[in-house]
Amino acid sequence: MDNAVAHQLREENKSKSHESIKNEAKVLIASYVDDNHIPTGTDLTEYYQTIGSILEVHFDTAHSYHLARQGFLEYIRSYNKAHELSMDEPVVPVIAERDHLTISYDWMVSGAQVSLASQQIIEIWQRKRRFSNNDLIESVLYCSVMYGD
Repeated sequence: MDNAVAHQLREENKSKSHESIKNEAKVLIASYVDDNHIPTGTDLTEYYQTIGSILEVHFDTAHSYHLARQGFLEYIRSYNKAHELSMDEPVVPVIAERDHLTISYDWMVSGAQVSLASQQIIEIWQRKRRFSNNDLIESVLYCSVMYGD
């Protein structure tokens, strides 16, 4: 199996599991709304907090709770659209994620070529007696990129 195909399959499985968590949350919310009708024209904070606590009990990990809250938001948006209402939308918590590495293995391998390029440029500068304008500009740009000056 090709790596790209395996990666695509993992991505599809991941998105399916995310959608199933959201749909499960929507079913829980729909059953709660059927039992306790949404109050219109009043503050929905307590109502939303009750639904949030139900979701928190049912979805025990931070990621599944986050996805359940996204399902809650989607449910309220569809409810607003179906009933032509403009109820406040619930807040979805933000999950902090790790940044992707900017220095990868390829950068480490190519880093040796960069250090060799510096040595080659210095050797060229030492051998040349006269520099053209293009050589000077090229050298200035190279130094500013490599050494930050």
